[in-house]
Order: sequence, then structure tokens, then C-alpha cells
Amino acid sequence: DEIVPSILIIIPGLYWVEVFNGGCSRVDTVEVFQSTFALTTGGDVTICEGGSIPLFADGAATYTWNPSTGLDAPTSPTPIASPAVTTTYSVTGTGGDGCVQEKHITVTVMPAPVVELGADTTLCAGQHCLLDAGSGAVSYRWSTGEKSQVISVSTTGTYHVRVSNGSCEHDDSVTVSFIPMNITVSADTFVCEGDSVRLSVAGITSCQWSPSTGMDDPFSATPVCPSMIATSTC
Repeated sequence: DEIVPSILIIIPGLYWVEVFNGGCSRVDTVEVFQSTFALTTGGDVTICEGGSIPLFADGAATYTWNPSTGLDAPTSPTPIASPAVTTTYSVTGTGGDGCVQEKHITVTVMPAPVVELGADTTLCAGQHCLLDAGSGAVSYRWSTGEKSQVISVSTTGTYHVRVSNGSCEHDDSVTVSFIPMNITVSADTFVCEGDSVRLSVAGITSCQWSPSTGMDDPFSATPVCPSMIATSTC
């Protein structure tokens, strides 16, 4: 027996205490049970920047997650976590017997690779377009099957690229259009000195002739020019 106002109990059982006040005394009992409540959680997890992942806790009657930042339901046993930066969440679980336990889960946020192919592009047929997925990635996968940072394309289409930094991936696409140039120019012509001839070009939206000396309108598709050699730049 211990003659102290309080004792520490570590073994379940029925305990009694008798208190005295002068010649009077009183006895009371208390039964100590061992709680079977056990809070369980998943382990630490990793997500890519901008991603999300469900957290997991079990065994409790109620749950409270902290901080609530980045969680869709901080009192759920399985909230969806979408933190912007690496965050350690603590979950406090209360069992049906009133016992409380706390555990921690760290969500590590990995930076996503950056890729920007730019705006859609239109070029003339016969030209080439260089598509650059940017530096800093570990690997590149193009819809063409190529695996380099930069590729050259010459046919109309939408081109996709997926870049990876080893842990996270990011995609982008761009449409490149090549306009066919079906240009026809009037045939070589012989004229007498001092005469003039009307030239013509079709299949263009704008034109500039050279040399333009003596020509009535070097920007016309059908200019009149004196007897000299002329070439078209359209």
C-alpha cells in the first residue's frame, strides 16, 4: 500500500483508495482498462508539383489533420493532399474509448520540368521549323519518335513532346502549318528594243519584282516593264 495522494498506474486492474480526515474515512474504487485503440497511417509520399495524393489514417473514431492547407477534407481519414511545397502533416486520432494518438506523414513536392513550345506557327512549304523543348530535362520524347531537345519539322501537323526530370513529367504541343506555294510566272519573252511587255505571276498574295527600273508597278502581279531582264521575288 502507498500512503500518497496520487499514484502512477501502468498495469490495468481494479484499484481502491481510502482517505482519512480526522476520525472519518471514505473508500472509493476505480478500474483501469488498457485501451486497444491504435492509430495507423500510411508512410511518407512524394508527388510532382501541381499533383495530389490521398493520405490514409485508420483505427480512430474521429480524425483531425494539421495543417489543413492543401487538404480537401482535414477531418476525413483519407483527405486528398495537394500541397504547393513539401509539407509534414500531423493527424490526431481519437478512439472510441477517448484515447488520443498522433502520427505524422510528410508529402514531398518535386519540381516539375518546364517545357514551352510556343504559339502555333505557319510557314511556307519548303521551309523547316525548329522545335525546342528547352534545356534542363533529363529525357525528351516527341510524337515523331525523336528523343532530342530540338527537332526540325517540315510537314504540317501537331507535334507533342513529353519531358522528364527523372521524377516528374510535363507535356506540351504545337501545331506547325506549311502553306503550299504553287507559283506560276509568265514565260521568258522576247521584245524589240523600245517596246514593253506585260509580265504576270499567279498563286501569291504579294509580289515584288526586280529590277524595277522602268516598271510601272513593281508590286503588281501583272506589271508592264520595258525590254530588260526581270525576275520575281514573291
